[in-house]
Amino acid sequence: MLRILPLLVSSTLLAEARPVSTLLTLQNDPIPGQPGKTYGVLDITVSGPLVSTSQTTTALSGTVTAALDVESGQTTELTLSNGVVSATDFSASGSVTLGGTYQVSATGLDGTFETVSPPGLVQASTGEFNANQHRFAVTSGTVTGSALGQTFFEQFTAVDPFEGVGSGLGSVTLTPIGSTATSDVFDLVVIVPGISVTDSVVVGSGLASTTVNVTGEGSIKAVGQLEVPKSDYLAWTLAEGIPGADGQADANGDGIPNAIAWALGLGAMDSAREHVLRPAAGGYELVLPATGTVAPITVEASDRLMNPFQPVLPARLSSGINPILPGATGTITLGRVPGEFLRLSVVE
Repeated sequence: MLRILPLLVSSTLLAEARPVSTLLTLQNDPIPGQPGKTYGVLDITVSGPLVSTSQTTTALSGTVTAALDVESGQTTELTLSNGVVSATDFSASGSVTLGGTYQVSATGLDGTFETVSPPGLVQASTGEFNANQHRFAVTSGTVTGSALGQTFFEQFTAVDPFEGVGSGLGSVTLTPIGSTATSDVFDLVVIVPGISVTDSVVVGSGLASTTVNVTGEGSIKAVGQLEVPKSDYLAWTLAEGIPGADGQADANGDGIPNAIAWALGLGAMDSAREHVLRPAAGGYELVLPATGTVAPITVEASDRLMNPFQPVLPARLSSGINPILPGATGTITLGRVPGEFLRLSVVE
């Protein structure tokens, strides 16, 4: 009599890129090698053809979500999103060539920090990336002032922002700081240099007019901690709310090991019973989920339980492939061999 065993063989953790994300916080640290310069501080310059140049600063604070693909402590992707940034108020003043003075003030400045066209690409070996992949924009706040005896008012919006992208080479630094049963833990530092934002306001009209240019330049540093699951299976256990659960365990009591449910592309609480080997006309069938498998699944056979299991020949499966590759769907059939034990195995 044939016996079907839906068992997990083993789990060997292989180094693969795993998508992970974390929340980073913007910093106002001194920039090494640049005395007097600070990350997260934009140097504001107010200038124009008829106005004297004035300088001030605005400090940035806030958070941004960083998504990466991490393999062996390196990444090839960095995507920034959901950046929520505030900038301190600033003001500047100076003289106007046509006579008198000008004054500019900016208040209520809030904005975004994000990757322009995800995903952002990173050179894995160096952690460097082109900073122009990432954009900073002030999308709310007002600029008010006066010049040539007239006042002016401008409001930043998502449609008309005070924006710019980085320039030069940025960097992603992943520093191992420990591990848990399920994950490796890293300190993550992202630096986007060369941010430059510009806006202009025309004051007056005709010959009695001038342009006031407001430019901000600086570099952004964001830091946080990143947990990278040690395997795709462990990443699944974290997402399913059973962190670190053994692959041989059975989270929902359906008689199917967790690792088999994972490889089939199911949730930990989904029943896997209809998706393992079962009797069918002339032999057995394996009905795979319509959403597709997520890891290789091998059909193995043994003539006795005490003898080693071995993968069955691919030709015995209707698909002609063993192991069954990730993304597989549909029904796979298998002929009957008297006195044979079968099982599914997953090796990660």
